[in-house]
Amino acid sequence: MKKLIIGATLATSLLISSHPSYAAFANPSIKVDNQTIVSDVQPETVNYRTMVPLRVISENLGATVIWSKSEVSIIKDSTKIVLHLNSTTAQKDSSNIKLDAKPYLKNNRVFVPIRFIAEAFGCKVGYSKSTVSIETAPVVIDNIKIASVIRETRMIIGTTQQQISGNVNIKAIYDAITNNLGETVNAPAYYSELPSTDYLQSNHLIFNDSKGNKVHEWSIYGLTFTPTVEQKADFPSPLIHDNTTDHWYLFNKNAEKSIYNAIDKAFLNDSVQSKEL
Repeated sequence: MKKLIIGATLATSLLISSHPSYAAFANPSIKVDNQTIVSDVQPETVNYRTMVPLRVISENLGATVIWSKSEVSIIKDSTKIVLHLNSTTAQKDSSNIKLDAKPYLKNNRVFVPIRFIAEAFGCKVGYSKSTVSIETAPVVIDNIKIASVIRETRMIIGTTQQQISGNVNIKAIYDAITNNLGETVNAPAYYSELPSTDYLQSNHLIFNDSKGNKVHEWSIYGLTFTPTVEQKADFPSPLIHDNTTDHWYLFNKNAEKSIYNAIDKAFLNDSVQSKEL
């Protein structure tokens, strides 16, 4: 009987040790640009590799995901990564790469190796106890690194101010502005931060360095009335004012929505501080 018990125990031990270990290590926490990432599905440590839900890492690195059968493409700026479920073969742009951990499907979520994904997009990865820290590249304007964006909204009484941090959040806002500047236009005859004007300021965005010094700022304006067909050519909307260079441009309504979306995502990871002035 004793031999039988010992044999069963040994067989169980071998079975456990030969299977990828999910329970041997505490689930790690993930920080991107010093902000803890919130997820409804926890990252896992499997065979000494940190695996994270694809959606979590892609969204927080500002990447886009495209599915095709068992193949997934992750795109950010000019970099494209292609992963295959349960395969150690991946592609980065036109080069084949060998992974040290296979992407896998668990509870309808795809888990991917965080170090590979982060480093493939030029991020720095560090480990400290049970925390994985990812540092993304900052936005640079006029050779100055941007540390935060201040969004000011003027009210009839007072001003609401939001400070957005995190390189990915800042880049999303910056790209939404700079990638959607239209033709140069003349300044409107009547514009203001308060009502009773033709063009009302909807957003005032200030890009600051690490010391809080202003590096660049933009203001977005929209019409306070609906123009007639005859008036539309004379009253385009929205407009954006580059306060730093004092140039006015046609802007894109969808771009302003992208700015709101970026701020909403920043809220999820506690990357926004609000106050009233």
